[in-house]
Amino acid sequence: TLPSSASRPAPSSSGEGFARATPVVGAAGLDDAPRGTGVLVGAGTDVAAKALTHATAKWAWLREVVARPQEDGVARHPHRHVLRLSYGRQGGGPEALGHRSADEELLAQALVDTATLTGVPLAEEDVVARTVTRWRRSIPPQAGPDRAKADTLIDWARDVPGLDLVGSWVHGTGLAAVVAGVDRTLGADAPPAG
Repeated sequence: TLPSSASRPAPSSSGEGFARATPVVGAAGLDDAPRGTGVLVGAGTDVAAKALTHATAKWAWLREVVARPQEDGVARHPHRHVLRLSYGRQGGGPEALGHRSADEELLAQALVDTATLTGVPLAEEDVVARTVTRWRRSIPPQAGPDRAKADTLIDWARDVPGLDLVGSWVHGTGLAAVVAGVDRTLGADAPPAG
């Protein structure tokens, strides 16, 4: 049995989130995928996005869906591209672009950032569809009091038989970090897949 909630450390209640702006654009300049499938952007640059994914360059199935070939095989939308730009960084603060920003602000910045990163200028009239998705409190704390609270909870859980904590808030963001963390945490005790 688990100890009473009074003896468990409280999880962090704060945290930062991020937003993903996804413009669908008609731009022949992107046909050759000038940045490949995407790029990660370090902090302290002229680009507000932390990452750009050229989704139609990355996934052939999406490229085929977006082009919508006609029965004769000719693409209806040969220069259409789906882009994903992520906004919101650990420690970015409330003024930084992220989950608190307005859709219009994020989408306008996505066009500017795409042009900067790819060298392909984009205008509002190039956008044929758009959406913004938000994740609040989804960036795990890396330092400060919130990280200390998370570490206290993780340390507490190590002493509870049969309880293993895994996920991005424990191991860091990204699938590779989480999978490696699960492997380290569960090791040989991991149940077989399937």
